[in-house]
Amino acid sequence: MITFDDVTHFNTFGYIAQRQLFSADEVAQLREEFDAVLAMDFPQFDNSQSVDSTYICDRAEGLLKTLPVDDRIYDIPLKVLGHDFQYEGSGGHWHVGDTPWHGGSGVQHWPLPHIKVSLYLDELKKGAGELRVIPGSHRNYLRHVDPRWGHAPDYLFPLRNRNTHDDFRPWGLRPDEVPHVAIESDPGDVLMFTEDILHASFGSPQMRRQLTINFLAYPRSDAQVHALLERVGDSLQVPASYLSSDDPRRVKMVSRLDEIGFARADEL
Repeated sequence: MITFDDVTHFNTFGYIAQRQLFSADEVAQLREEFDAVLAMDFPQFDNSQSVDSTYICDRAEGLLKTLPVDDRIYDIPLKVLGHDFQYEGSGGHWHVGDTPWHGGSGVQHWPLPHIKVSLYLDELKKGAGELRVIPGSHRNYLRHVDPRWGHAPDYLFPLRNRNTHDDFRPWGLRPDEVPHVAIESDPGDVLMFTEDILHASFGSPQMRRQLTINFLAYPRSDAQVHALLERVGDSLQVPASYLSSDDPRRVKMVSRLDEIGFARADEL
């Protein structure tokens, strides 16, 4: 379970890591269920290209299906976003090759806090595909400290847009040379970060499975609702199975999204 210090670390630096929350047997089960959904979505998949599946937890069976309400996962948004957080879906990502730097929207602060909980189901060591982050890049500190800095430039902007050009040299550096924190992970670890933090991955000699579960704070104000609708458009759906669930956790974590009017997905 995460602590007050973990929450403070996340708010300050944009990420935290929880070690060995899931056992080796559980990881093996998650891999099997993860691969089964990807095989269903991509029957001709040959492991040589990156692919993504949406709402993977809600279309799976077994342990994978329970993750959004598993205490080990549920406790994270509960403490970071508040008791009335909402569920923004889950994803299965099969990564091949490098993932370029991306994350955030410059000095425009998105008014609705959100987090991505990630389980990498393969070992990722330093220099070999581990998650890299630039701590604090999810916020423009001067803008928050003093409104007179509201139009301060975002000096990290060159990294935010997944630039893959061979000659891309931000500040005279290759993308894999940009100073960063390397977050190594073993299967069973849980990493949490905000999509606004700059993050990337380089040097992986093999494919890597990433399971993501996304949460956001309860949209209260009109500005927050507008920002959410503008950001996600039609991509966010409300699993009908959550609304009819006997588990009050599932019902609560989609109730506000249903109230706003996001489409219900009967098959989820």
